[in-house]
Amino acid sequence: MLTCTLERQDAWLLEATRALLDQLGTRSAEEQVEALLAEGQGALLAALPAGALELEESNSRAEAQQRWREQLGRWRTEAEVRCEPRIRAAVLERAASEGVVALLAAQGMSSLEGCESRELDGEVRRLSAALAEQELKLSRLLLRFHRADGWLRLGYATETQYARERLGLSRSSVLARRSLALRLEALPHIARALGRAEVGVEAALQLGRIATPQTELAWLERARQRTVKHLREEVSAALVAVRLCGDADCPPPLDDELDRFQGLERAVLSGHVWGGTTNRPQPGCAPNPALEASADSSRPSSRRPSSRWPWREMLSSLTAWLERGALSHAVQMSADREARALSKRSAGRVAVRWRVSLGLRTWWHSLEACARRRLPRGMSWVKFLCLAFWQAWSHLVGLNVAWGQVYLRDRCRCSSPVCSRRDVTPHHLQFRSAGGGDEDDNMASLCSWCHLFGVHGGRIRATCSAGNILWELGAREAPCVRVQGRQRC
Repeated sequence: MLTCTLERQDAWLLEATRALLDQLGTRSAEEQVEALLAEGQGALLAALPAGALELEESNSRAEAQQRWREQLGRWRTEAEVRCEPRIRAAVLERAASEGVVALLAAQGMSSLEGCESRELDGEVRRLSAALAEQELKLSRLLLRFHRADGWLRLGYATETQYARERLGLSRSSVLARRSLALRLEALPHIARALGRAEVGVEAALQLGRIATPQTELAWLERARQRTVKHLREEVSAALVAVRLCGDADCPPPLDDELDRFQGLERAVLSGHVWGGTTNRPQPGCAPNPALEASADSSRPSSRRPSSRWPWREMLSSLTAWLERGALSHAVQMSADREARALSKRSAGRVAVRWRVSLGLRTWWHSLEACARRRLPRGMSWVKFLCLAFWQAWSHLVGLNVAWGQVYLRDRCRCSSPVCSRRDVTPHHLQFRSAGGGDEDDNMASLCSWCHLFGVHGGRIRATCSAGNILWELGAREAPCVRVQGRQRC
C-alpha cells in the first residue's frame, strides 16, 4: 500500500490527472502510478545536470528487493513440492468426483435442448439467484477458514496451494471472496439482499466500498434503482467526497450533485482545467437549492449541517479549485508565494492510498528521496508528478471535432446505461428520417457497437431527449432492461 498525505488543492490536481489517465486508457492504480513516475523521472533527468539524480542507490535497493522476492518464490515452491505427497490422495478423490459432476452436467443440458430463448433466460436467472446465495455462503466460509489457518492445519504449504489444488480456484479469486465477506460483516442488510439475489455480486462489491452502517440502507436502495455502470460511477464519486471531506458516512449523490462532480472530467476533457471554468450543471439538470449553501472549506465546522454535508463540502472545494484556473495557477506561482498562500488558506489535508506492488512503491520512495532537495519550496512530490504528466500530455485534451460539444456533455463515454466504451459516435435520438434535427438535445454519444448493432440492429431503443433518455434493451414487446435517465423502471 502506497500512502500520501496532500493538501486539498494538490488532491484535486491528482483527481484531474487521474481523469486524464483514465481517458488515455490507463485505469488501474498500478498503471497510473507507474505512468506518473515515468513522466516525473523523465522530467527530472531532462531538467537537471548529469549526475544530479543518484539513481544507482535506488536501483541497487530495487535489485535487492527483486532477489529477495525470487528467494521467497523458491522457498514457496520447495515447500509446495514437499507437501505434494500428502495431498495427492485428495487430488485423486477430487478428480473422480469431477467426472461425476461432468456427467450430471451433460445430462442436465440435454433437457434444455429445443427451449425458447425466454425459457433459457428464466433458467439462467434462476441459477444466477441460487449462485448469488451460494457465493455469499462460500465467501463467509472462506473467511472463517482463513481465520482458523485451515490450509495450514490440513498440511498445505501455502494458501495459494490450497486454493489451486483443493478448490480449483486462483488465489485472487479466494482473496476477492474473503474481502467481500469481510466487508459484509458490518453491512447485514446488503448481505441479506445478496443472499436473496436482490442485488448481484458486482453491486455488492461496489456497495462494500462506500456503505457504512449509517448509509447502508440508502446505498442498498440506490443499487436497486441503478445499473451496475451507473452504480459504479456514483460509488467512485462518493469515494472522492469521502477522501476530500474526511467523513465516511457519505449518502448516494443526487443527480445534479453527480453532474457537478462530473464537471471535473468535462473540464479535463475540454482543457478548461488549464484556464479556469465554473462547475455549473449541464442543460437538462435542474439545480438543487440545497447545493447553493456550500460550506466554507477553509473553516471546518464542528457539526455537519445535514446528511448532504459531504457532497456540499466536496463540490464547493471543487468549484473553487476549477474557477482559479487550477493548472495554470499551479505552474505560474513562484515557490515563495505558493508556500505563503498554502500556509494562509490551507483547506485541510487528504490521505490518498494506492494498492501497488512492492517494486513500484520502492521506485516511488527512491525517486522522491532523490528529487526532494531539487524541488522548489512549497512543491509537493505528488504535485510535481502531476504537473510533469500534464505538461507531457496536455496536447491531447480538447474536443475540436464535429459534435465535440455532445461528446463533452457525455464525457466521451457511451450513453447506454450498460456500456462504458469510449469509441463514441453521434446518434440522433429521433432519426433524421423521422424528422429529427441536429440540435444537441436530440443527440447522444453511443459507441460503435451500441450505435450500429444495438440501436440500428433493433436490440436497443433510445427515445425522449438527451437529458432524460428512455432506454429499452431487448425485445420490443418485453424489454429485459428499461432505464429512464439513470433510474431503472
